[in-house]
Amino acid sequence: MKSLNDSIKESFEILLENISFKKPQGIASGYPNFDNMMRGINKGNLTVLASKPSLGKTAFALNIIHNLTKRTPETGVLFCSDLNNTELTFRLLTIASGVKNSYDTDYRNEDMKRLTSAVNKLKEYPLYFEEHSGIDDTVMENIKTIHAEHNIELLIVDNIRPDD
Repeated sequence: MKSLNDSIKESFEILLENISFKKPQGIASGYPNFDNMMRGINKGNLTVLASKPSLGKTAFALNIIHNLTKRTPETGVLFCSDLNNTELTFRLLTIASGVKNSYDTDYRNEDMKRLTSAVNKLKEYPLYFEEHSGIDDTVMENIKTIHAEHNIELLIVDNIRPDD
């Protein structure tokens, strides 16, 4: 059991560390306000971003991944989603290239150059996809295997829902 006095001492030390920190201690997301508030995405912590459907959680996660590809190529990421890897990759390529994501777009040479450049930048990045419709034992085993083989530092789980 700890007294309030002991807890205050520990808390005050942490507060002093927080006041003096100049950059995120964890993995920087590329969003300075988010990183300042969260001190980065820290290993071993669970950070939950929740909202109603269709408000941009997947887009935000993909933008964080895109920001990581520009800053920390050694940070392996596993993205778990019920979207298939083709759809997620398509979205990531449009974010990285800045090319409009639309089925009625006629791509110009300039667009194709930007897409090709994005492909060349992203293809070596250690990003892995796990398609799921819920977190179960099989998904957890896949996550453990991928982590062991590729030293995954960030796990992004998109659209958690209980199994039917």
